Order: sequence, then C-alpha cells, then structure tokens
Amino acid sequence: MYFYIHTPLDISEGSISALANRLEPYTRDLGIREVVIRFRRRKELYEPPIPMELVLYRSGTYRLVLNQKEPDSAPIPSLNAYDLRVLRAQKYGYLYPYEIIRMLEGVSIRNRPLLHKDMRGGEFTEYDFDEHGSFVPVNRPYGQNTCGVVVGIISNKTRQHQDGMKRVWIGSDPTRSMGALAEQECKRIQACIQLARTHALPIEWIPISAGAKIAMDSGTENLDWTAIVMRELVQFAEDRSHSASGMVNIIVYGTNVGAQSYWNAQANMLMHTKGI
Repeated sequence: MYFYIHTPLDISEGSISALANRLEPYTRDLGIREVVIRFRRRKELYEPPIPMELVLYRSGTYRLVLNQKEPDSAPIPSLNAYDLRVLRAQKYGYLYPYEIIRMLEGVSIRNRPLLHKDMRGGEFTEYDFDEHGSFVPVNRPYGQNTCGVVVGIISNKTRQHQDGMKRVWIGSDPTRSMGALAEQECKRIQACIQLARTHALPIEWIPISAGAKIAMDSGTENLDWTAIVMRELVQFAEDRSHSASGMVNIIVYGTNVGAQSYWNAQANMLMHTKGI
C-alpha cells in the first residue's frame, strides 16, 4: 500500500515508531505485505521540509519493522506470475509450495527469519514427467508446475545427519483449484511413492486439498485415480524391506477433505509413519 501526505509534518522518529506499533494490530490478517508512506518532514520551523519515505513490513507474525529512506523515483514494479501466485496463496491463508521449498533450502524469503540453523544449505531437485512420459528431474524456474502438486527430492545436512537427511517431498499448490485431485496430480503422487520405494527414502508430504476434482469436463474417473494412489500407499506402508521404506510423514496445516483425508489416514495407520 502506498500513501502520500502532502502537508509537511513536524514529527520525531520516536513518535512515528510509536504510532506504527499502535496501529499494527489492526492490520493483521488483511493480507497487507508492505506499507510505504511518502511525506515531507520539517525539522526546524524556518527550514524547508525534507522529502522522506517510510517503509513498514512484518519480519515475522507480529514483529513490525520500520525503515526510513530517501524517496525512490523509480516506478512501482509490476508483480510477475510467481509473485501473483504467492499473494493468491496468502489470501487463502496458505504458503505457496515453492516458498516452503525455499525455506527448507535455507533461503530467507520476504523478510521471514530462517528456519533452524541446522536446516541451512538444503537442496531440492524438482521432478516431473518429460515429453516421453518419464518421471525425471527437471531444471526450470520455480513456479512452472502445471498441476496442483509440486514434487521432488529434498535433502538437508544437519549436525546429526552430516551426509544429508534426504526424503521425497510432496507439496500441494493451493492456487490451482485448492489442490483438487485429478489424473495429473495422482500420477505425480503415484510416481513419488514409486520413487521413494526405489531409493528407499521416506516421504514428506504437506497437503492442501479440496478432494477429488469434479467438473464439467472430468468427474468419476478422478475417483479411480485417487483409488490407485490409495493402493500405492497401502503397498508402500506395508513395505519394510528397507529402514526408510514405508515411512510417510504428513504435515496437515489446512483444508484436507475427500480423497486427501483418506490418504492421510492410510499413510498414518502404522507405527513407523508420522502425522502432524
């Protein structure tokens, strides 16, 4: 949000900070990322006012940061497709999956503090189907997914796991029909389960889903696809041929209905799986 105050102000830095902190609670949950206020500040009665710019943003859930600087004459940049999806996910009350990936990689994003210091230096390899239908690593900019899930392999080196704590990662994209499940989503989840089985890796899953997709151009066949994933989960959870096999760690932080809720329940039926 941008504001311009034409009348010169005689106000101290301490008064500005106090006013900002008093008004901050009323802006929570409004989806405001940043507030920029341009004004002219008069230090002495007979001196010309000095142009200034205040930038206010949150570095955490409640912490307010206030910066003063000279006004920038550059035009306001337009948002790219990635940032628009980040904002759309925030309006729904969720995080864009690539933002979660970047945090797991140890990248400080949008003034958020880094995760635990042990999680720095993470590496994520995104997987998808190529033109031949093979499920392979892809080298593309973040945000280029074509369906409601983002999948791959992520690894974090910690003090306890010097060689890397590797797992197959599945994250739902709430900006695409609230993660509704159809053929394309189910195919990628099924391929991830097979990938975890092949490499003897656990699965880390952060689902957001409105259930099986029912639309004018698709319907009951999507229920068939969700049933295929259920079968894969049953077989994977029962496979204990390797120490990491059959382990599914699910973090539920939002809408999980329909087929997704059945998947969550099945994935956590045995003692070696975890759900949060």
